[in-house]
Amino acid sequence: MDKSILFHVSDQELMPTKSAYAHISDIDKYEDNSLDEILYQDLCDFFISDDATTLLQKAYQKLNHGGSIFIQGSDLRQLCMAVSFNMIDQDIVKKVLYPNKKSIHLISEMLDMLKRVGFIIDIKKYINVFEYYIKASKP
Repeated sequence: MDKSILFHVSDQELMPTKSAYAHISDIDKYEDNSLDEILYQDLCDFFISDDATTLLQKAYQKLNHGGSIFIQGSDLRQLCMAVSFNMIDQDIVKKVLYPNKKSIHLISEMLDMLKRVGFIIDIKKYINVFEYYIKASKP
């Protein structure tokens, strides 16, 4: 089985099926070039942009060559549009903007950070009206 880790800050509603589950503070316990997949689900929103870039650099170090990072998060611009046009329920907005998050990134910001770190973007798309999904690989 591939070595796949879902790193988190807070508990996720759904546990990954084929991935191990580890708190982001444990990322340094993994050797460089030792992981096939890293999943960051809403993780980057718990950090300011400079720190989110550091998280991406850590992931880059830990991934094998050809390994992939999967990122899901809320896009601030898309969320604002969804709120403005009553496209999502207020309860969902409250969950997205809960107080533990430090920021919400635009998909373009996350793509720029990934490229600066050295990742190659494989997939970039919206999975609903306000959440983006990115798959990037370490060359």
